[in-house]
Amino acid sequence: MFQSMLAKIFNPLSDPPETNNPDNGSKNDLTIFKNIMLIIFILLLGFFAYKIQTILILFFASFVIASAIDPSVEFLSRKMPRKVAILLIAAISLVIMSVFLIPLINILIKQTLLLLEQAPIYWTKIQTQANILIIQTNQGGLIGILNNLGLGQLASYIKNINVLPDTSGIISTASQIGQNIISGSVNLTKGFISTIIFIFTSAIIIIYMLMDKYYLKEKFLSLFPENGKSDAETIGGLIAQKTGGYVISLLVMVLAVGLIITTGLALIGVNYFLVLGLIAAVLDIIPIVGPIIGATIVILVSLAQKPILALWALIIYIAAGWITDTFIRPVVYGKFLNLHPLTLIFSLLAGTAIFGFIGVILAPAFAATISVLIDELYIKKISKEKTIQ
Repeated sequence: MFQSMLAKIFNPLSDPPETNNPDNGSKNDLTIFKNIMLIIFILLLGFFAYKIQTILILFFASFVIASAIDPSVEFLSRKMPRKVAILLIAAISLVIMSVFLIPLINILIKQTLLLLEQAPIYWTKIQTQANILIIQTNQGGLIGILNNLGLGQLASYIKNINVLPDTSGIISTASQIGQNIISGSVNLTKGFISTIIFIFTSAIIIIYMLMDKYYLKEKFLSLFPENGKSDAETIGGLIAQKTGGYVISLLVMVLAVGLIITTGLALIGVNYFLVLGLIAAVLDIIPIVGPIIGATIVILVSLAQKPILALWALIIYIAAGWITDTFIRPVVYGKFLNLHPLTLIFSLLAGTAIFGFIGVILAPAFAATISVLIDELYIKKISKEKTIQ
């Protein structure tokens, strides 16, 4: 029964045309019964999947990461046994973690705890600076703001132009939403730490997936009828390629954004630069909205420390966005993840609403999987059928 369902899925246009044969009535009844059973089966499967969603997320995340690592394993397997190649990659990963990641995580945790402890003080400073800016804006518009930032010469030059906008409303609004944004950033950091634990938990599953790749592939294909095995193998390969590519593109973008912003904030002397760089890098995953929220968080924390730092932080953020959008993002996303921005935004919002922070990480990979299934199972088959006709 399961194989017949899969056969129908992989050959959606293969049903024979109806004739005036008297036996068609009983055949139609049988077809209706099968369709009802298929719907019931899908509903039960969906209910079961909902009950074990945490386990499914764990295995899907492991599959995505394993797909990203597999090309390296395949390359090394040409010169050594596959298991040795996997153990070598695992050993290299442990060395990198021990030398770089663990000390980095320790610093990150310390800065996060300190930022949480200092958050009320920082918020008071932000409100104070915002009130000062509002007063100076009401008195002298943008001139007052520039003077407060220590840019008196620029203020004098612009004053002669006399085309200054009224910015008091903008500053007041930013002051009102600032507290919610900082609160959200704290939850985001906690979620990221949970994600790290989640990934480490899946390490054993990833190793087994890599070691038993061909055995698992054979068992997977055995579920399909003979006429569907070739399509299933092709689709499985495309899904692994796209989801693995997504992990690579995600890591490259997070590292690039995080490195640029963290380095810039450290150079200008912003406190908690590592935490702020991490928040900025993670939020950059979300198109359009993410970078805006990240920039707001960085600027508010910088403003609480020293007003001039807020201006420098904004410049660093703009420079980081220009560098990544111009030189890195088009190459990385074009090569590894061919998804329309609207599809990406929808998947991120849906993933966040359903699964929280984990959904932000895995939603694009799931969207890429759905995209491959729709393209291979329906769009290409329908196009082929139209061509034949």
